[in-house]
Amino acid sequence: PLSPSRYSVSVGSYGLQALGWRSPVAGTVRLDAKLNPSLDDTKTYPKATASIEREGVATPLLAKEFAPHEGIELQSEPISVKAGETIYLVLDAAPGGARTFTMDLEKLTVTLIDKKETR
Repeated sequence: PLSPSRYSVSVGSYGLQALGWRSPVAGTVRLDAKLNPSLDDTKTYPKATASIEREGVATPLLAKEFAPHEGIELQSEPISVKAGETIYLVLDAAPGGARTFTMDLEKLTVTLIDKKETR
């Protein structure tokens, strides 16, 4: 896990930020993330969206609306991945919501549930 003092995620004027993880193996994984309000960013914001997304697929695997000044925790269902496939954690300012905000990434872990054997 990453500590808040080591990594901050800033959603800028475009209202979007993504962190990607590329799978080194084929199998099933679960992604867990926790983002806290940044101590440097003390504003109260309207809604934003956090989602877990698969490379090349328009529909998120998981999406939650949240207020950036409150923080958010996400845990995906098991995700089947191919070796080399990328899974993203995306922060998106919702329409009419926060345009820019900063959050501290407390945790971003990917757990291997099952590895597929390749021959």
